[in-house]
Amino acid sequence: MSEQLREDSASMPITDTELPTSTSTINEQIKELKKREADLQKRIQLKELKDKVARMEAVLEGQPTRSTPATEEEITQLDTDAEAAEPRAQSTTPQGKDIHPKDLPEYKGKSLREYTDWVDCAVNAFRLAPRRFAQEGVRVAWAQQFLTPSLKTTWSDYIRTKEEESDTTWKEFTTFLLDKLEDPGNRELSVHMAHARATQRKGQTVADFEAYLTSLEAQMTTAWTEKEKRNNLIAKLRVDLQHHLASLPTIPETRSGVVTLLTRWERTKKRLETETMNASSKRKFGDNDAPIKRSQGAEAAHRKFKVEDSESATNKKKETKLRCYKCDKVGHLARDCRKPKEDATNKGKASGSH
Repeated sequence: MSEQLREDSASMPITDTELPTSTSTINEQIKELKKREADLQKRIQLKELKDKVARMEAVLEGQPTRSTPATEEEITQLDTDAEAAEPRAQSTTPQGKDIHPKDLPEYKGKSLREYTDWVDCAVNAFRLAPRRFAQEGVRVAWAQQFLTPSLKTTWSDYIRTKEEESDTTWKEFTTFLLDKLEDPGNRELSVHMAHARATQRKGQTVADFEAYLTSLEAQMTTAWTEKEKRNNLIAKLRVDLQHHLASLPTIPETRSGVVTLLTRWERTKKRLETETMNASSKRKFGDNDAPIKRSQGAEAAHRKFKVEDSESATNKKKETKLRCYKCDKVGHLARDCRKPKEDATNKGKASGSH
C-alpha cells in the first residue's frame, strides 16, 4: 500500500505545500527533475526521428508508411548511432550541412577510364552530402538516373531477376557496370595490361597520375606492400622527376610521401621558371613602359604618314577626273582655264595691227 502511495505521489504535480524545506533535498530534486526532463526530451526526439526514417524508407520501397513505438533497446541503439554519426557528418561539410552536389555526366560504358572517372565523381558527391546519401539504396537510385537508356533497361532487368529481396548495395551496382563493360576474366587481364603500360604524361601532375594508378590497382587482386606501391609509382614517373628523386640523399618510404615531395618540387620549379622568364623579358626591353611608349610613338607616326599619303592620293585621283569644258583638257576646271585669256590677248594683237 505504501509503495502504491509513493508511485501516485511521484506521478502527481508538486504543489507549493509539498516543496521540501531542506536545501540539500531541493538541490537533489532539481537535479533529478532536470535529468528526467532531458531523458523525456531525448525520447520524444528519437521517436520523431524514428517515425521520419520509417516514412522515408516506406516511400523509397513503395510501401505504406507505418509507425511503431520504440523499445528501450532501440532507443539506446539509436541514441548511440546518432551520437557516433554526428561528428562524422559535421567534419565532412561546414557546420554539418550537406552541400548540393552537381549532376553526374551520362555514363555510356565505353571504357575503363570513363567508368573510373564516373564512379569517382559519384563518390565525391556522396562525401559532399553524407546525410542525403547515407543509405545504399539512395546512392544507387540517384546514380542510376545518369545511365544511358540501354544501361538503365539492363539494370532494371537485373533487379527484377534477382532471387534475393535484399537492398541493392553500391558495390553491387558498380560491379554490375564493370561486368557490362568487360567480362570479369578479361577485365582483370586488361587492368594488369593498363597498369603495366601506365606512365605519367607530359603536363600531368604527380597527384593526378597517382590517383589514376591507384584506381587501377584497386581493381587488381595483387597485394602490394607500401614500399612496392612507392616503387611502382617512381618507375612510371617522368624522367625529370626520377632524376630529381635520384639526386636526393633519402627518398620517402611511402607513396604519399613521394607525391607530397614531388608536388612541392613541381610548384617550386614552375615558380622559378616564371620568375626567370620575367627577368629575361625585363633585361631585353629595359623599362617595362618603354616598349609601350616606343610602340605608341611609332604607331602615331605611321598613322600621320598614312593620312598624308591618303590625302595626296585622293587629290591626285580628283585631278585625274577634272576636265575643262572650254579647252577640253584634263586636270583643271573652266574657272582656272587660261584659254579665254589667251584668246583675248590674241584678239587685241589682231585689232592693233589693223
